[in-house]
Amino acid sequence: MFHVCRLNECPASGATARVGNVSDFKANNRNFSAKLASTASWQATGAINLKTSVGGEYINTEGDSLSASGRGLPPGASTLGATSTFGSFSAAQAKAVKTLGYYVQEQAAIRDRLFLTVAARQDQNSAFGTKFQHITYPKVSASWLASDEPFFPQFSWLSSFRLRTAYGANGVQPGATAAFQTFSPGSQSVTKVDQQTGTDVSTLLANNPGNPNLKPETSSELEMGFEADFFNRRLHIDYTRYDKRTSNALIALPIPSSVGASVTSLLQNVGKTQNWGNEIQANLGLVDRRNFGWDVTISASHNDNKWVDLGQDPSKCTTTNGATTCADLVIGAGTTTQQHKGQPLFMQWYRGYTYADKNGDGIIQVNEVTVDTALSPIAVGFAKDLVSIQNGVDLFQRRLHLSALFDYRAGGNTLEGNYFQCSSAPKACRDNQDPTAPLWMQARAVAVNNGTRVNGTTYTTRLGYFVPAQFWKFRELSASLLLPQVANRYLRSQGGSTIVFGARNIHTWSSFTGVDPEQNYGVTGNEVTNDFNTFPPPTYFTMRLNLKY
Repeated sequence: MFHVCRLNECPASGATARVGNVSDFKANNRNFSAKLASTASWQATGAINLKTSVGGEYINTEGDSLSASGRGLPPGASTLGATSTFGSFSAAQAKAVKTLGYYVQEQAAIRDRLFLTVAARQDQNSAFGTKFQHITYPKVSASWLASDEPFFPQFSWLSSFRLRTAYGANGVQPGATAAFQTFSPGSQSVTKVDQQTGTDVSTLLANNPGNPNLKPETSSELEMGFEADFFNRRLHIDYTRYDKRTSNALIALPIPSSVGASVTSLLQNVGKTQNWGNEIQANLGLVDRRNFGWDVTISASHNDNKWVDLGQDPSKCTTTNGATTCADLVIGAGTTTQQHKGQPLFMQWYRGYTYADKNGDGIIQVNEVTVDTALSPIAVGFAKDLVSIQNGVDLFQRRLHLSALFDYRAGGNTLEGNYFQCSSAPKACRDNQDPTAPLWMQARAVAVNNGTRVNGTTYTTRLGYFVPAQFWKFRELSASLLLPQVANRYLRSQGGSTIVFGARNIHTWSSFTGVDPEQNYGVTGNEVTNDFNTFPPPTYFTMRLNLKY
């Protein structure tokens, strides 16, 4: 990307803007991959069919970049070399990540009722430490159509029943150079005994001590569930219970200063997490007639997670009778987002507060709010419970199809944007300005602006604006109409042509006091969101004509 503003052509955005400037950025990203696979099928017996697959994969990803800028261009000049002052220069070191993997898989179908899969994959990666060579990921799954067995009891209301389970593992590689021992170039003045002045010599300063034992994060997941059809397949239910455990999670642990490196932490495989939950989906055909049809699909899920282990903090160790013990590592101690052993990932910590209208005048005064001095775990910022309900209706001999989708989300909190307006000048929000505002709104404004002063320290909190993001939303409505024959003749189209009307994000039911509980600002890897300076999801109306020729 090359950008130039010549002398006296740039907008007057600063004191030196009119002198002309040039910026140049170049990035090279290269990806080379090769894959080889082979599959063979074998009918072992009349009831058993086997399928064997073997293969390998090689991936090489490389990248580097270079950027520079300067200002002060003479008349007619447009190159970086013509500038009188270099503004900046940076170069990203070329990095390459190479992966070589092999896999083998065996599948068996027994009497078309029992289906088994066993597989394994072995990976080598250039980002692994020098003392860790490769890792193996297993996979096992089974699916059994139990209702087809002759011994399975027969019920008029049960059409089919299938049990299934699966176990598998995968990994996340470390950064390309995370395991490397690195040094920074420099210079040092060295003075010999028989000399009066020093001589500058090139030096290498320790930067990252490296980790030769670094390995990938490994996640293994066990799933169990069933599928069943009822009432001549008018009702289908699919249920899954999953439990995912991650070990060797990559966490930057503090390192002692005696290491001599400029960095204060080192990436190590010490963390363990657990993620578990339930998922269920039901498809129900309520009415199936020539002139009228109605079906409903309901999906629901609940998810939980926690830190099983974060490793130990080497900076907080004690030795007693020759035995050294270290405290559990805490990430983000003293901040809003903290990671603690036994707690959910990205737990949000806030100071609590209490309030009371002591004089009964309907206005919360500063001395009527008490803010805690300590932070406490409050809630997570992501939704744990998800539900969707979709209705489909067919009318007029299936010529008109109507569909309506409703979504529900709960179990998570979000920081709503009113906290910024209420705590920043001129603090023009209802919480501060309206004496008729509910007491809880007045109290949260006092808590974030004034707080409580203890031993010369003022403690404030935004907890009042960290509110549940629970909502129901009329997500989508659509209508699809088959064009009548007269319209097809006029348009010279064939049967099956349709006109479709759609609307999305139609209405929200929620007690959320901010812009919208489904905000899209501040979404980062730590699952913390807020609705500051954002619009709610827009409502869309569409019309589409599908013609067949």
